Amino acid sequence: MSTDTTTEAIGERRLREAQEAVAALEASTPTTASAVASVQPGDVIHGLDEGGLTIARSVSIFGRASVILRRGDELVVDEEMIDASRDRHGNLTWPVLVLDEVAQVEKWGTVRLRAGRAPADLRPWTHGSALWRELRERARREAHARTTAEARADALAEVERVYGAAPSTTTTLNKAPDPSIRAAEEQQQRIASAGVRQASTYAPSERGGYSEGRG
Repeated sequence: MSTDTTTEAIGERRLREAQEAVAALEASTPTTASAVASVQPGDVIHGLDEGGLTIARSVSIFGRASVILRRGDELVVDEEMIDASRDRHGNLTWPVLVLDEVAQVEKWGTVRLRAGRAPADLRPWTHGSALWRELRERARREAHARTTAEARADALAEVERVYGAAPSTTTTLNKAPDPSIRAAEEQQQRIASAGVRQASTYAPSERGGYSEGRG
């Protein structure tokens, strides 16, 4: 009968206990990917931002080039895009935000992505933006270039229907009174109410010639 006298060194025991603790923690804590809702491969998303949002399509710098998803553009999500979206902590970024518009507003100040196909009537511009002004002016010039009055009228009506009214060119002037003018007026009023405090009696010195009262 033999007895196993093998003993575990203190350092080995501590390493084993640490490894066991990490394994137990990983087993009991869900990963970020499974703990939050995100878009899945095969889902379609569309952009809502005129400036666009850059979407990486590969985890490798030698893979597919990134795409800029602008307002009205559509994109079919795949697994590589989702993997490429992870930050340095391994957390998903835009695939999670697509389904949480409140979080998008908190992060970007506006909603830039939305799940599903883009609506058929979604314009690539927002009313009043620089792009809207540019495209409206281009359409207006093209309408005025029509050869007949009837064609011009129809084209201009279409411009109004699509783009809305022309941007306002009215300049609002600041009608608030200048505070320095008001202060000067008040000072003049105080001087006037106090009466004349000093009068000048200066007269030029007589230097010969006729003088009234001289003989």
